[in-house]
Amino acid sequence: MTYTDPYTPPPEHHPAPGGGQSLADGAAGLALLHIAYARAGIGDWATAHQWVKAMTAEPVAADTGAGLYRGAPAVAFVLRTAGQPVYTGALHTLDEHIAAITCTRLEAAHERIDRGELPALREFDLINGLTGLEWVNAAADQPGPQRPSWCYGAPGLARARHLTAQALDTPNRVADAKATLVACLTDEAQLAQLGDDSLCHGWAGLVHVSRRILADTEPGGEFAEVLSRLEHRWRHRRAQAARKLSEVRGMLEGDAGIALTDLPPGTGWDACLLTVPPTAGPTHSPVSASTHTKEPDDQRHQHPPRGPARADDQQHPHRWSPALRAHRAGVSGRSPAPVRSRGLGRGGVRQQGDHHQARRRPARQLHLRADRGGDDARSARTDHARRALAETSYDRVRVVTGDGAIGDADHAPYDKIIVTELLTGLS
Repeated sequence: MTYTDPYTPPPEHHPAPGGGQSLADGAAGLALLHIAYARAGIGDWATAHQWVKAMTAEPVAADTGAGLYRGAPAVAFVLRTAGQPVYTGALHTLDEHIAAITCTRLEAAHERIDRGELPALREFDLINGLTGLEWVNAAADQPGPQRPSWCYGAPGLARARHLTAQALDTPNRVADAKATLVACLTDEAQLAQLGDDSLCHGWAGLVHVSRRILADTEPGGEFAEVLSRLEHRWRHRRAQAARKLSEVRGMLEGDAGIALTDLPPGTGWDACLLTVPPTAGPTHSPVSASTHTKEPDDQRHQHPPRGPARADDQQHPHRWSPALRAHRAGVSGRSPAPVRSRGLGRGGVRQQGDHHQARRRPARQLHLRADRGGDDARSARTDHARRALAETSYDRVRVVTGDGAIGDADHAPYDKIIVTELLTGLS
């Protein structure tokens, strides 16, 4: 019989002082094994607890050299894996020490950076370094079942993955997103974390996201049944809530958000939650359509024209953004030429301004950068940008190819820097 066999107790004394707190070759690793046995039903918690006691027989090391595989972080990892309430108090104490160790190690890393020195592998690796410490800290921030809310929980993340999978036409990832949500909806420990009916972090948000993700599920299937049970539960909560007045107003945490959740789909209100694709908003109403098609003559000039800016733009301060108008008035004491930008490809659009020449230069100068991809791809995008600009009569645009991390300091300062990117795939 060896110490790795289920139900095997630890020795009375560990042969190496302090070695009990080592995940690599001490009692901490064996305690983790017997905890896993207990969770899998192969062993029992009594034996696992004996190994925990052996692991902590010596004072727990909380020096600055402790890491995921030794000392306080290793012990905290083992206890958190057990998930037993009896270890909660010890974990709180350990977490405080681990946070202090992490801060000390981070300060040392910043001092090394300030000296311009390269890091040693031990500074950031998993076993001894900051990577392992940050993993333990992250686990401490997320103990036990998580609240299945729209704002920070799995349902909101599942909807983001669901929309991405639909956009990329990957049915297997669509199914994964649905399965993630259903796992939340069928876990009473998670549902018990919902404390109110609010849209942000309560039942309304969960119901709304679930309707969006499971709307196209096959009738009579497992997912449809889960959604049906959720709807029944929601109706029961709404009936109870109707008997008492809500004291909270507003959309995210108040009665307005709950009322919005009860509306039929298609109104487009939830675009601000990013739970619908960008094209799913409501269409123009007849009134707004009429306004656009039969616009009064004195309002048509408010729309920016295509092509280069006109000299008489300076006579129309309503075309300038209020923030720019206030900023430029404070800097130069005079009204600037208007600033406008258009989407010009996949690079960053930089708008260069000259405070001293604003009056005699009717248009801003734009800088278009195309930084990603190989040389051929960048060259192709640069050529395409130049052709597109020429075709639209934008003649005050400089197209630059370079490293976005370095920037283009030769032509600074810029009034604005606009960065655009194209997502071509997920892995």
